[in-house]
Amino acid sequence: VSSALSDFGISSARLGGNALARGKIADDWQNNEASGTFVLLLSLGENASGTNLTAASHVVFLQTMLTPSIDKAKQYELQAIGRACRQGQKRSVVQVWRFVTSNTVEEVLHK
Repeated sequence: VSSALSDFGISSARLGGNALARGKIADDWQNNEASGTFVLLLSLGENASGTNLTAASHVVFLQTMLTPSIDKAKQYELQAIGRACRQGQKRSVVQVWRFVTSNTVEEVLHK
């Protein structure tokens, strides 16, 4: 995803690593208007807790979270949406998008 964004001239940062590293990246993305980073990429598995993204205007799910049950996967996704809608969010609306590949098990799970 990062390389595709780059091909279109869209800067991105990946939120990963330990809690301190994630905190620095998230803080820069949310609070440094001069950073130029437009998209923040993260994994639900790596960032399941402690990451508030109140600068987000969109939440986009590209892949279903692999969990023992679809209910658990949905809980992770709802938690991710909640992180973008926390106290401090300046936008009245946060768009949520889900991409699902057609003719796959993923499509069956989301119907």
